[in-house]
Amino acid sequence: MIQTNKNSQSPLFREILDQSLDSFDRITRLAQHLLPSSSCFIVVTESNESWLVSAAGCNDDIRAPSTLEGNFHSLNSPLIIEDTTLDTSASSHPAMTIAPHSRFLALLPFNIDSSDTRGLLVIADSSPRSISPSLKQSYLDLSYLAASEVEHNLLLQIRNELKHSEHALRIENERLALATHAGNIGIWEYNILTNELNWDDRMFELYGIQRDQFPGEYEAWSHALHPDDKARSEQELNDAIQGVKPFNTEFRVIWKNGEIHYIHAAANIIKDSLGRVERMIGVNHDITQRKKMDEAGKQFQSIIQSSDDAIMSKSLDGIITSWNPAAESMFGYSSEEAIGQPVLILFPEETPKEEQMLINRISTGEKIENFETVHQHKDGSLVDVSVTVSPIFDDAGEVIGASRIARDISERKKLDRMKSEFISTVSHELRTPLTSIRGALGLILGKSASQLPPKVASMLQMANRNAERLSLLVNDILDLEKIQSGALQLKLERIDLVELLKQSYEENTGFASKHHVSLELNLETESVFTYGDEKRLMQVLANLISNAVKFSPEKETVQLSITAMDEYAEISVKDYGPGIPEDFQSRIFQRFAQADSSDTREKSGTGLGLSISRAIIERHNGIIDYETDAEKGTQFYFRLPVATDEYSIPSSNSLHTPARRALICEDNLDVAEILRTILASEGIHSDIATLVSEARTLAMRHNYDLLILDLKLPDGNGIDLLHELDNSHSNEKLPVIIVSGAAEESRDKYLGNSDMIVDWLQKPIRQNRLREAILNIQYNRPHILHVDDDLDIIQVTNSLVKNFAHIDHATTLAEARTLLEGNSYNLVILDIMLPDGQGDQLLDAGDINCPCIIFSSHQPDFDHPCIKATMNKSISNINQLRDSILAALTPQQWNDS
Repeated sequence: MIQTNKNSQSPLFREILDQSLDSFDRITRLAQHLLPSSSCFIVVTESNESWLVSAAGCNDDIRAPSTLEGNFHSLNSPLIIEDTTLDTSASSHPAMTIAPHSRFLALLPFNIDSSDTRGLLVIADSSPRSISPSLKQSYLDLSYLAASEVEHNLLLQIRNELKHSEHALRIENERLALATHAGNIGIWEYNILTNELNWDDRMFELYGIQRDQFPGEYEAWSHALHPDDKARSEQELNDAIQGVKPFNTEFRVIWKNGEIHYIHAAANIIKDSLGRVERMIGVNHDITQRKKMDEAGKQFQSIIQSSDDAIMSKSLDGIITSWNPAAESMFGYSSEEAIGQPVLILFPEETPKEEQMLINRISTGEKIENFETVHQHKDGSLVDVSVTVSPIFDDAGEVIGASRIARDISERKKLDRMKSEFISTVSHELRTPLTSIRGALGLILGKSASQLPPKVASMLQMANRNAERLSLLVNDILDLEKIQSGALQLKLERIDLVELLKQSYEENTGFASKHHVSLELNLETESVFTYGDEKRLMQVLANLISNAVKFSPEKETVQLSITAMDEYAEISVKDYGPGIPEDFQSRIFQRFAQADSSDTREKSGTGLGLSISRAIIERHNGIIDYETDAEKGTQFYFRLPVATDEYSIPSSNSLHTPARRALICEDNLDVAEILRTILASEGIHSDIATLVSEARTLAMRHNYDLLILDLKLPDGNGIDLLHELDNSHSNEKLPVIIVSGAAEESRDKYLGNSDMIVDWLQKPIRQNRLREAILNIQYNRPHILHVDDDLDIIQVTNSLVKNFAHIDHATTLAEARTLLEGNSYNLVILDIMLPDGQGDQLLDAGDINCPCIIFSSHQPDFDHPCIKATMNKSISNINQLRDSILAALTPQQWNDS
């Protein structure tokens, strides 16, 4: 029976059958040609499975190749059946299945490669035949040819496989060479019987020697071992040879230059045919770097475990992944309790957005250092901490988490608060009487000087000078304290340095005249702008001019100059005095430094001016330095970055009704009377209250146009009164001027409604400054809402607009909606991405009905009539933002309030 199932063929013939079929067909055709009336077949048998692989001279029903049934494997020698009807065994032979009506059969077996694989050439004829010996031999030759053809194809297959294997082996060897080089791996072979040691090139690199320096013996390896590792490593090698355990170890080798390298070694034992150990083949891998990293890691872990700082790590979704003992002590959670929990367990309920802000910044790869905040202990108590958060990167450079180091600063904060309170108290107690003294002396010497006897006038002038010196000393000491504590705050605005120098020239001309020195103003440019704190820069100029005047000979000139460069402006103050002594030059910017520090020194001063000046200039991203010569004098100069953009703040034509009645809340009657006198000169009538309760009563009885408020009062804090007035509809938008010895410190900490406060004036005050503050209340200012969860951006924006607008801020959608419902704004600055949703929801819902500027890292894909400008945080600078704000605030909006 013939089956056409080729897939059952063995692996051997699945590989060679396609190559042999054509050859088998040629053989059967030749055999059929020798006896034209015959049919010829070739059958191949393997493992009791048979296949018809070729057929000639038969009908179309018999197709090759196909599967056969029956045992074609049992025939070992040629069999000629001249007449099958006379041979009773012929009818049962499997060949009859492919030639069922044959009267003549010639079966010629042939071996193929092995005893399990055989072939059979079958010649069949429908008539009985008697063949000659020569024809029989021809049939035998054809069977041998069939066997040769199969074996030939097998050899070709083997040759191809060998070529493929050689190619694969060559590629594998190249890969091995690359791998061993990249992995710092050397290969070695040790012949145990001859003591020969063979190394590849990489081994010489690992041991730091040249090939010509290598004796090729076991002792070369032994000699390179570190003395502390020698005995152990040799014993482990011997144990491997004896079959005790595999050779897999680590040891140190010492190079000729003294360097120590760590090696990991592993080897296989090779035995001969009798099972005797003959050779070892192994690899060496330099693990020095890994060992150093392991050691560094152990040291790092030791540092983490012994650190007094809480050190933890977290995933980007805020889940704690590590927790050191200091964190357990600081926050009360054990590592088992903390790991796997959200880091929000450390945050008070009111500050969850802070953690989101940190994660947003860390996700960009930013490192946040010394961020001061408050965390919550397991027992609910609060802990003041300074936090440093660093991104953790994977091998691809992607941020996958963050490490967090928290330092407990509770004691420092407590000391800072005590220090701040002490300084504030001292400041108040010193500045308040100084205000009285200077104010009284100023009024007497100003209006009544001509009526005073000369001797009295002289004494009053002396008292006034000493009051000024004392005032300067107090201010310098307090400024020094701010610098040391990092609390020196700058109120940056765009200022013209030329105008600043002119103003300083005018203010110091009188001082120079008293010392019989003249000032000379040299302007090499008409204007040059920078971003700076006008008051602090004036303080620097006053220090430099004061020093130059005091160290100038009489009738000499001090030159004030300004030069504009491409990127910076330089202001210099030059005197023609004796120069700075060489032994003092290295200390000139130090605190309390004076060239003559004796009690009898001729020049007065605290020795703090230059130290404070340097701190101020450096906070402006500038530099301050000097040049001095004993014959040519000294020139101090400072350089500040130039603001190249130009803008102008719109002016308002809308005026309030001028202030006509003011309430002065001041417990020192001397200061109160001086303030009343100054206000009276401006046409303003004043009432005086010395207590918070008294001021509260007067505010309820009268409608005041102005409140001048001290902060430290006998029965309470002036801030409390400010909050009450802010919440009172009867005193809506009452302008307030703070006049206090703690004005600057309190301004930095004030969290209330800053719209009411026109200015913060530090005692002792300058009369002109108070008059400017009074004038300020005449003008309306636009009201801006900034919606952004980045507090740094909010602070920058506040510094941009505070001189011409009121600004509120919100860090969430919910806060923004609350402010928009309760206030009328002239402009909204809007970030798109907020912790609780998309900022554009405020536009879609109609919450915003005024001009809007989109200032965001994510650009909107929508239009809205309220949007006046769209700016990308990552590419826009603050000058462009300010220009957009000013453009959005039309003149009409400036007049709306």
